[in-house]
Amino acid sequence: MNGLRGLAVAAVGMSLASLAMANVQLASAFSDHMVLQRNTEVAVWGSGATPGHAVAVYGSWGASVKTKADKDGKFKVKIKTGKAGGPYLLTVRAQDSKVYGDVMLGEVWVCSGQSNMEWPVGSMKWPTPIVNAQAEVDAANHPDLRLFHVPNKHSLTPQTEVDAQWNACSPETVMNFSATAYFFGRDLQRALKVPVGLIMTCVGGTEAELWTSEEKLRKMPDFAASLSRAAKSQADYQAKVAKVNEENAHLDPGWGKWHQLAVDPAGWDATTPERFSQTGLNDFDGVVWYRATFAVQEDQVGKAATLTLGPIDDNDITWVNGTKVGATNQWDAPRTYQVPAGVLKAGQNVLAVRVHDTGGEGGFTDNTKIALKSGDFSATFTDWYRRVSVKQADLKPGPNPPGNYSTLYNGMVAPIIPYTIKGAIWYQGESNVGRAYQYRTLFPAMIQDWRMRWGQGNFPFLFVQIAPFSGYGSSGASADLREAQLMTLSNTPNTGMIVTSDITPNLADIHPPRKQEVGLRLADTALREAYGRKLVASGPLYKSAEFKGNQAVVTFAFNQGLNGSLEGFEVAGKDKVWHAATAKVVGGKVVVTSDAVALPVAVRYQWNDVPKATLFNSTGRPASSFRSDNWERVTQKAKW
Repeated sequence: MNGLRGLAVAAVGMSLASLAMANVQLASAFSDHMVLQRNTEVAVWGSGATPGHAVAVYGSWGASVKTKADKDGKFKVKIKTGKAGGPYLLTVRAQDSKVYGDVMLGEVWVCSGQSNMEWPVGSMKWPTPIVNAQAEVDAANHPDLRLFHVPNKHSLTPQTEVDAQWNACSPETVMNFSATAYFFGRDLQRALKVPVGLIMTCVGGTEAELWTSEEKLRKMPDFAASLSRAAKSQADYQAKVAKVNEENAHLDPGWGKWHQLAVDPAGWDATTPERFSQTGLNDFDGVVWYRATFAVQEDQVGKAATLTLGPIDDNDITWVNGTKVGATNQWDAPRTYQVPAGVLKAGQNVLAVRVHDTGGEGGFTDNTKIALKSGDFSATFTDWYRRVSVKQADLKPGPNPPGNYSTLYNGMVAPIIPYTIKGAIWYQGESNVGRAYQYRTLFPAMIQDWRMRWGQGNFPFLFVQIAPFSGYGSSGASADLREAQLMTLSNTPNTGMIVTSDITPNLADIHPPRKQEVGLRLADTALREAYGRKLVASGPLYKSAEFKGNQAVVTFAFNQGLNGSLEGFEVAGKDKVWHAATAKVVGGKVVVTSDAVALPVAVRYQWNDVPKATLFNSTGRPASSFRSDNWERVTQKAKW
């Protein structure tokens, strides 16, 4: 398909000069190389138009729409898209014009959650590499698979812009992209044979309430009463952090000195701006100072500039030529700082960054994002040096952060709404295990919240049931969380769930490395739930139990070809004491008995924190853990 056909129509009245000076533009969710959802009407919005001025949006696939800018110069339209293909041009015209190139029409999915969604394809330098990570990166040449990586950002208020852009999938762009999302998108594209766009928005170690809007949480009794207290606690926490940082500054031998323009580099080590572990500091926790130089041309003197450092673990304070330009106390959040006019000087300039790692990994997470730009000027950083200052053990510990809410919805979901999507995939729940019973209402509420705000009805929402992990202990709290996910599947329309209890080789690792199989199972579920393919994409799912004498007879959905060693079944009588049981497949059902229980009234399967999959169907997919009783659970009274 020739997507450039229609260029003449789209660009009528434009000139190269008008493009160079264009102010009208679409929101930051749009860029070159994007994918727009095929065969629908997609939301297109932007700013920079003259208030009240006519705005036209053209798609070179043969569609156009017109509106007028509001009093703030903003506009929003819906434009029809056609069948999959490209590349196309998307043009917005007002008092000037902006053209977006290499646009594809296909399928768009949001990919969100915590660290198991965040874990990158190129995870060789992360604690647990995915299986065959290097080979997967090297083979990731898929020009019609497009990636959009929303940077980590907490915000107390909903944001409208995001510092990201669409990129074609390549070994370079996939390196730091979600492995689960990538394998899902790759396998989905192979099956559908159309362009696929993936929007990655995820942060490790985060609870579902962080991804839910404050408005929605205030409508939930379990959360409403706590929100005001949490807001005050957050303010108190920030004040305490500031006080401890001030006290610790005096324990840092570099404080007040090493940021200055003239510093003798003797005693500093040549380095690169990477994670501590990549440059010989291994598991060091504490303060490390970095310095680098960059040259500035005479015509840039007196001009302001924008400095980006990429994500830093954990905190930083940053200076340019001895002038403080920014500071962030947030783990792995991207840094973007404005360098005021008058700071840059002709010739050699100095960047100084004080990195404070409070635990775990530390340093610069992605040095490809380090840049200083002003207009057409882009600096090149050279001669990086570092100096270790003070160990974390010698500093005063900071306060424990209070419970938070909605900040990731505000900073990482709100800015991409209402970009038209097909659906969402989700891998989260580990951080909610301690309040698993509450997840029964929280998780469906979050799904409802997203669907309402996107305004696309009950779009497909597919999720991963959390994997076995010995670190949860032995209380069975994670079984409660898996049950909450299973209940969400049953009670929330147009959802799908995959089970991972058979692909976790190391039960002591919360990050199972076989993300290829996670992505494939999600893709198969999408093909069934979102695209109407007739395939069994799920393992057996508990439906009901019937008790006949000494037997518990269990019925399952997706029960085609039930098989396995059938270990991990238990039954209990009226005394609520559980006993190991024998199970066998009879006529497409599972019959469970135990010599220790003459009259069972309840049955359960793999109800523990490290469930071992033993029941499968003909697809080779495992059954979810389940219980038939409604007896009180360990997390039932735990509240936020």
